[in-house]
Amino acid sequence: MEEKTKSLVIIIALAVLLVISFFVNFQTYNLKVAAEREKSNLKNENTSLNMKIEVFQKEKQQLEDRVGLLNNDLNKISQQKEEIQRQKEEIQRQYDLLDRERGELLEKLKTQPQPQPQVQAPKTETVPQTEDAYWAGILKAKTELGAQLENMRNELKTVQINNEQLKTEKSELELDLSNLIREKKDLEQQLALLDSMSLELVKEKNMKLKIQEDLKSIKKENIILRQQLKLLNKSKGALENKLQQVQEEKTVLDRRFNEMGALLENRLSQMGDLRQRLDTLKGEEGGSEAVDIQPGEESVELPPIIVRPQAEEASLPQEQKEQPIQTPALGKVLSVNKENNFVIIDLGEDGGIKVGDIFQVYRQDKIIATVEVIQSRKSIAACDIKDQVSSIRVGDTIR
Repeated sequence: MEEKTKSLVIIIALAVLLVISFFVNFQTYNLKVAAEREKSNLKNENTSLNMKIEVFQKEKQQLEDRVGLLNNDLNKISQQKEEIQRQKEEIQRQYDLLDRERGELLEKLKTQPQPQPQVQAPKTETVPQTEDAYWAGILKAKTELGAQLENMRNELKTVQINNEQLKTEKSELELDLSNLIREKKDLEQQLALLDSMSLELVKEKNMKLKIQEDLKSIKKENIILRQQLKLLNKSKGALENKLQQVQEEKTVLDRRFNEMGALLENRLSQMGDLRQRLDTLKGEEGGSEAVDIQPGEESVELPPIIVRPQAEEASLPQEQKEQPIQTPALGKVLSVNKENNFVIIDLGEDGGIKVGDIFQVYRQDKIIATVEVIQSRKSIAACDIKDQVSSIRVGDTIR
């Protein structure tokens, strides 16, 4: 029953380990699939964002070119405006100059003395002709000046109209420039948004790298669990082999014990026969003769019964086999697990062993290690190696 229970516990433990390993592999596969899907989505999104960035950059370049052209046109218009303003100032200066000359001429006409009429007949004819020619010249000059002034006024009106048109164009250009500046700001905001999206992509990439590192660590843990499972399988095989050996030794001991019991019963029956014969002889002789039974004749000397494992009994010398039973060591080391730093001993709950008990490990009456019980079963116990001078081996004694 105990063996079946141990086998059942081992099978359950292996089943639990297999379920855990399957669950870890399943989780790892799901994480890997999710990471691959997320990687593909990020690649597609990154490609689309790169295309959008290229389109925005092209639009930005086009807008910058338009702004440059508008700035050049604005500079040309400003130069034309300056040139028209300079022409206007030149025309105004000429107008002022002509007006000043006209005023001077009028002053000269006012200040010039009037010619007196002559009595003589020949002179009366020549003077009016000279005066008419003079006034005709003045009127002609005045008319020319008026025409020039009118032309200047027309040119001034034309310059004013052109100036108004230039102002209108300037306002339109300023409006276009403000629109371009606003579009430039919008593009800058979009670029900032793209930069933030790029940062988010970098964060997602870092998160993906972290997930991949976690996957690697999970894979390493899975490999370690598999190695531990293999070690447990090996330990299970060793324990099964050891259990089989113990069972064989127990069978041999039971057989020997039965043989010793049969031999003892046979000897006891022989002693009973001898006692009956002795009583018969005493009754026949009437008690006159004493019958001495020599040790070498009919008496039977029973050797002490010593129950030992077969291997230990074969290794003991003949003298020790015949000696009475001495107090042996408490137990022996059945298995040593160096990787996990524990040993299995052949003492258990039947011998009063409990968790926390501390024992010394001996080899040829020398202490080589100290162990502490961490798990206890019916006939065996697992002990943690606390301190050791030399490596523990199977067969070392426990006290």
